[in-house]
Amino acid sequence: VYALDYPGHGYSAIPKTAYSPALFIDAVDGFLQALDIQAATVAGTSIGGTIPLVLAARHHPRIANVIAINPYDYDKGRGVYRSSPFARLLFSMNGIPLLGATNWRFRNLFVFRKIMEGGVTCPQAFPAGLIEEMDAVGNRPCHYRAFMSLISHLAEWENLRKEYSGINKPVLLLYGEKDWSNNVEREANRQDIPGVSTVILPQAGHFLSLDAPEQLIQQIIRFTKNNGMPGHS
Repeated sequence: VYALDYPGHGYSAIPKTAYSPALFIDAVDGFLQALDIQAATVAGTSIGGTIPLVLAARHHPRIANVIAINPYDYDKGRGVYRSSPFARLLFSMNGIPLLGATNWRFRNLFVFRKIMEGGVTCPQAFPAGLIEEMDAVGNRPCHYRAFMSLISHLAEWENLRKEYSGINKPVLLLYGEKDWSNNVEREANRQDIPGVSTVILPQAGHFLSLDAPEQLIQQIIRFTKNNGMPGHS
């Protein structure tokens, strides 16, 4: 199993660039090539679920299967607004000169915690110290600028859905019942992706791997076995 932090995420470098979908799609493509990974089952959550769908639609030769977990490709990028009132307020202020930068540059742990907890059905789903570490990562120099850029490009993720009809690899759409997406948005993806399998896990939110880790593992194992590709993920 390989896991990567995207540019500007975790402890990866924070380049001064546009944090558009192209940056992240190219990063995953480069990762697969740099490690010479073949016949990969690529799984990701949120924008990480949209990335492999796009790569599969573009017939990436190193991808065998895709597991898209709560893909973030709806409502013009405003899905995170549904996390909490704090999220709606802060994310909607992102484009306001000075005010948006001030909000993200001087982060508040309490507010950040409330936004993150809006992605799970039970706050206790977060491992001890995870939110604090995520907050510390977000306080790295220049991170706020990258995060503002990411937010400003969120609407572009929905535009990529028009490519889904070109997917010719096995795909599992895996949603948490309490994800920010709604049934209409999920059904639109099911209709757009040829031959897709769709599973909705009960009592799980956007951060499904925290809410329902065992069920997620079971779904990944079952899907890869059924499609005869137990290779790298």
